[in-house]
Amino acid sequence: MAETSRPVTPLTALVVNADGQLTYMGQDGQRYVIVGDAELLERLRHPSDMSEAD
Repeated sequence: MAETSRPVTPLTALVVNADGQLTYMGQDGQRYVIVGDAELLERLRHPSDMSEAD
């Protein structure tokens, strides 16, 4: 089981890095990945472009 970590306060706005990951810089100086899948991030950015499965 993964160790529970304490929440980190973001210091920067959300940034999409060169790898297509949605990230932010925390108060501890580390960059955190929120969405690591570039394809998923693109779908989240353009939900109206998704075709309906009906």
